[in-house]
Amino acid sequence: MSNKDLSKEKLEEIVIKLENKYLTKKNIYVYLVSKNDKVLDTLDAVLHIIKTSIYFYQYHRALRYIVIFKFLCEKYFNLLKLDKEKSGIKI
Repeated sequence: MSNKDLSKEKLEEIVIKLENKYLTKKNIYVYLVSKNDKVLDTLDAVLHIIKTSIYFYQYHRALRYIVIFKFLCEKYFNLLKLDKEKSGIKI
């Protein structure tokens, strides 16, 4: 196994862990119901950039966007922010 394969596997593993941690059904539903789709669109765009960068062996670029993705997830999926979004939902 070459270094490229090992790097690719590690980066993909990191992305999967971040997706499983932050992109839960509960978190996604809160933003869908609150009509604040821009957050999900932004996260989806960053994820797409990460996966495309990995596909084209641009590991440095992928790593930079993984850091951005983690920062955005921590910003939007913390408990205070989710509670604020929940309070704005009118059912």
